[in-house]
Amino acid sequence: MSTIFDVAKEAGVSPATVSRVINNNMVVSERKRKLVFDAIQKTGYEMPQPKPRSKKGKVVLLLTTTISISLIEEFESVTASAGLGFLVLYLNDKQYPQTELFDVIFSMHKSNLIYGVVFEGLTKELSQETIDLLNHYPSAQLGTDYNLKNSCTVFINIFQAAYDAAIHLLGRSNQRIVLFKTYTDQPKSSIDRMIINGVRSAFADTGKDIDQLLLIEADGTAEGIKEAVEMLESASSPMPDGFLCFEELSAFGCITKLQQLGYNIPEEIAVIALIEIKWFSNLSSPGISRIEYPEDKIAAEAIGFIRAFNEGESASGKTIYVEHKLVISNSTSSVE
Repeated sequence: MSTIFDVAKEAGVSPATVSRVINNNMVVSERKRKLVFDAIQKTGYEMPQPKPRSKKGKVVLLLTTTISISLIEEFESVTASAGLGFLVLYLNDKQYPQTELFDVIFSMHKSNLIYGVVFEGLTKELSQETIDLLNHYPSAQLGTDYNLKNSCTVFINIFQAAYDAAIHLLGRSNQRIVLFKTYTDQPKSSIDRMIINGVRSAFADTGKDIDQLLLIEADGTAEGIKEAVEMLESASSPMPDGFLCFEELSAFGCITKLQQLGYNIPEEIAVIALIEIKWFSNLSSPGISRIEYPEDKIAAEAIGFIRAFNEGESASGKTIYVEHKLVISNSTSSVE
């Protein structure tokens, strides 16, 4: 039976490096990591089964740039039921800029406090040193697209959600539709592709002219969308009659600017959002048509994966879809 020393000799690295790769407890370069795994395969070395990570005193971190109180409450409930703590790191330049974020996580890492990580709504890049540090732990990504080793994705089927939203707009006889791309400088390239492909498929399935789909770049905030609408109104003739935004706040910014420009919603222009924001849904006027998703199931699936991974029962790379529902409101239809 081969040993760790046989693997080290075959890989041309030290036994300590092999141990680090096996236990994933220190940052090792991708080149050396590959050498070690290739050597493990060649020598037939049997990797030890991971020991269950104790939950006592551990916390799950939520890294986010959005404020979703209802989602946070669901995670607090699920983690409490599992005997875990829960800590939100709200990432902005004032509270947790990149250097301070790394320091906070590194301090918790040294104190052996982290049980797992959840990424939600992140609209900024994370530094490589932060990614390397977080790779020590299992993680669940809610609509983000970071390249992490021990991670799963828990979210709605964003392709199908975009398809359903576009079908609704096209079914209203909307002809010229704007799709706001709001993550051009952020780590969401595959999310963007799924949204665009979903909308394009809706055009194809309804026989609509794909040239009438306009992809407009904006920063995703309500103010950013307002600026994009204003520029579009001054440069576009005729004005598009359908707008598809990523989430409700940006849709609200879109509606506000369109109304300021004198357009009637939804008679002249319809607006729909891909992602619901629970606390906002009942505040906007007119009500915004949107894709609704179950936050309780997202929290349960995310924490379920993290627990299973720590107990050696689940592999990374999974995609877990939760169901979504198209909610029709006054921004696309005259609702009684």
